[in-house]
Amino acid sequence: MKLLKVFICRFLPIAGFIILNACSVHQGSAPHKPTPIAQEYLTPSRYGNHSPYKVFGKKYEVLNTSEGFVERGLASWYGKPFHGRKTSSMETYDMYELTAAHKHLPLPTYVEVTNLDNQKKIVVKVNDRGPFHGNRVIDLSYAAAKALGFIEKGMANVEIRAIPPYQSLSKSKNPTVSQTTALTLQAGAFRSEAGAQQRLEQIQNWMSLNQLSTVESRIQLMDGMHKVLVGPVPAAHYDRVQSAVRSFHGNHTQISQTTCVPNILSESQIC
Repeated sequence: MKLLKVFICRFLPIAGFIILNACSVHQGSAPHKPTPIAQEYLTPSRYGNHSPYKVFGKKYEVLNTSEGFVERGLASWYGKPFHGRKTSSMETYDMYELTAAHKHLPLPTYVEVTNLDNQKKIVVKVNDRGPFHGNRVIDLSYAAAKALGFIEKGMANVEIRAIPPYQSLSKSKNPTVSQTTALTLQAGAFRSEAGAQQRLEQIQNWMSLNQLSTVESRIQLMDGMHKVLVGPVPAAHYDRVQSAVRSFHGNHTQISQTTCVPNILSESQIC
């Protein structure tokens, strides 16, 4: 009986701790800490590094390198409404990972973010563009904001400091960003929605027949006109798609080439 009591007292609490911990692991309980790769410079993202780009009529420049970057200002966070959507770098946004959006840093960049209100600090991976509202300098994921302790407040005073390995768009051995960026075509601009819808259906039928249905096409209301946009179109298919779009409208509408990337924060594209 004495031996049984010793076993229960010594080993069952340990077993119980293991079981409880195993059961408590669920999505969002422990964000994965981003681990910078051990190399001199990071590989630039194929998307999201076009410079300059324009959002809501305002032009922004992307820095050529993250080396030496330090900034102070207001941080905010974004979460559930954007969970699972594409970021500007075309990675899928996961609110439970330690990531961030920044207007100027090249993608991706690793930064150390310090909450100046409580001195908590974390490392996050910048893989998105934003924020484009107010005077905020960085938008953090839900997990990052939680780790820094400002979920309830919504905003915090922070210091952002780039850490190695740094990002350098000019020192990358990969093809340049401009050579690999997907382009968006404007296939027409119509005053009536019906005309735009007819053009859109023509393009979508052609895409389906040519096994390019994964290329997005849509109508976007801009400056009072219903504009038919196709893309982003991968560079490998661009010439084919451009020729097809020209065949639909002949010489009546000029095709405009704009480099656009998804922006989940503004529910639009960065062009």
